[in-house]
Amino acid sequence: MVFVDKYEEHDSVLVLLDLILLQPDAFRHVIFSKASFNVHWKLSLFFLLADAYYEWANIKSLDTDTTTGRFQFHVIETQFYRTVALVFLDMVSFFLVVIGILLIKEKFDKRAVFSVDCKLRAVMLSNYGKLLYVMVFIWTPYNNLYSSLVGLFVFLSNCQAIRVLYNSEGYVFAMVTVLSGLTVQSLTGTSLRHWMMSS
Repeated sequence: MVFVDKYEEHDSVLVLLDLILLQPDAFRHVIFSKASFNVHWKLSLFFLLADAYYEWANIKSLDTDTTTGRFQFHVIETQFYRTVALVFLDMVSFFLVVIGILLIKEKFDKRAVFSVDCKLRAVMLSNYGKLLYVMVFIWTPYNNLYSSLVGLFVFLSNCQAIRVLYNSEGYVFAMVTVLSGLTVQSLTGTSLRHWMMSS
């Protein structure tokens, strides 16, 4: 089966709108297009910083100087760097689990075999919804409903990317794969945060 990329001639804004609508053809274009081969690393760094900023901004235990009432900026800066490191380790654990499951799947089912770079690109680029965390924090800080909706959107986007990568598979395999990655990511993040608080 050969797919014709209808987005080759479209403006990138239209591709982005269709990505937001979770259109499979838009995901296929972004994952397999030659134009997106090197941009996924830069975008992943941007997604990492957006995710880390949102998590860091929600930390309520900022130390304040009680005599002057001002924030101790070195403490805030240190917390930000710690948060970036924690979010990076969370992201790596998610990527490792998802890529590992996809590699195991390909070992048993040889119909569709992709390079690790292609799998990584699909999972990395499907995290574009994390940019919405920044907007959620700016417009409605500390609102768990909107941040949960953004998390659901990122989850569905990850599922759609895996579903597009393996064209014949349904949502069940994609959902189990992403849920496994999110479970390990959550366990890793919780244990790392607990370890950092105790030290």
